[in-house]
Amino acid sequence: IYSVLLFTLGFLGIYGIKTMSLEDKKRSQLFLVMLIVMPLSVIWIIVETRYRFLVYPFFAVFAGYGLWALFNKKIAFKVLLGISGILFLNAAFDIGRNLGRIIERVGEFL
Repeated sequence: IYSVLLFTLGFLGIYGIKTMSLEDKKRSQLFLVMLIVMPLSVIWIIVETRYRFLVYPFFAVFAGYGLWALFNKKIAFKVLLGISGILFLNAAFDIGRNLGRIIERVGEFL
């Protein structure tokens, strides 16, 4: 659940960069570049979920801004719904691709 909230609000905060003042926008864009570049050093070698942990602090900052902007009506609620929908479709695609593995792992607990 924390990953869903972190990524959804983080993408909302990234979307909110366009509503910032010019000075804040420049700083945020630099932070966004760091967010993108951070996992690139290892993603081509080994693709594992543990390498997502490098981006969590950056998404936490953007999530904080996204939540603040949503409450202060700087970003429309429909943008949050759109981002949530895109992430849900991505998760549904991933579940569909790995359904056999999911059933196998859930079966271990039952």
